[in-house]
Amino acid sequence: MKSIFRPLEIAIAAILSAAIALMVVGALGMAQSPPAPGAAASKYQPTEVQALKLQVAQRDAQLAQIQLQRAQAAFQGALAKLDELAGQVKLENKWPAEVQFSPDTLQFETPPKPPPAPMPSARERKPPQ
Repeated sequence: MKSIFRPLEIAIAAILSAAIALMVVGALGMAQSPPAPGAAASKYQPTEVQALKLQVAQRDAQLAQIQLQRAQAAFQGALAKLDELAGQVKLENKWPAEVQFSPDTLQFETPPKPPPAPMPSARERKPPQ
C-alpha cells in the first residue's frame, strides 16, 4: 500500500531544510554585520580565542547543514527511484491501477473497499411530499 503520508513527508522535509537555511543565513548576517553607526558596543565581548572557537563551531554547523541538505536530496532521490521501480513491477505484471505499493513493507496490495453506507431506518426516511 502506498504511504498516504509521503507527499506530506516530502513537504515537511523541504520546509525544514528551507527553514534551517534561512536561520543559518540570518544568523550569519547578524553575526558578520558590523554594528550600526552610533550603536553602543556590547559590553559582553568574548576573548579572541573564544571568538575563534565560536567561528569554528559556526562553520561546523554550516557544513553540517550542507551535509543534511545533500542527505535529504539523496533520500528523496532514493524514494523516487523506489517508487519508479514499483511502478515498473506493476506494469510488468499487468496489475490493475488500483494496486498500491508500500515502500515500508515492499508489498503490493489492493486497497480494501469501503464498507457500504448504512441504509436509513424507516424512522429516518421522510415520506415524499
